[in-house]
Amino acid sequence: MQEDGSDLPTWITIGSDLLVAAPMLADTGIYTFVVKATDPDGAMATDTFMLVVDGYPTGISEIETGMFNVTMYPNPSKGEVNLKINSSEIMDMEVVVRTITGSEVLRKEYKASEQIKIDLSDNVSGIYLVTLQMGDKSVIRKLILDRK
Repeated sequence: MQEDGSDLPTWITIGSDLLVAAPMLADTGIYTFVVKATDPDGAMATDTFMLVVDGYPTGISEIETGMFNVTMYPNPSKGEVNLKINSSEIMDMEVVVRTITGSEVLRKEYKASEQIKIDLSDNVSGIYLVTLQMGDKSVIRKLILDRK
């Protein structure tokens, strides 16, 4: 990718510090981005991110209301987080927690009757993405961990 973003797909826009993606179904695929940051003294850091577009939905939104609703509390959290599931179906569930850069920090399966509680006390403060998978449905929620 060029520094001005000229090699980006047309459905991606870059602001001063924000990348916004709005792909359509036809954009299904895996996209790799290398982000480079340079400070005023010339020091540079790079990181590589992958964006997977796999049909709809492509955002972090709720799956049809009433079918699978998740309440996560407290959020922000100091470490322990409760998840309350409201679903028209009762099924086992898998919970995956990733850092904002995509590194997996927790993966656990829960029986349908179990209370879901995750403990991120050993992790650094920051934003995490919590994915809940129940059957063929999934929901992603943002969790803020503030250990101060």
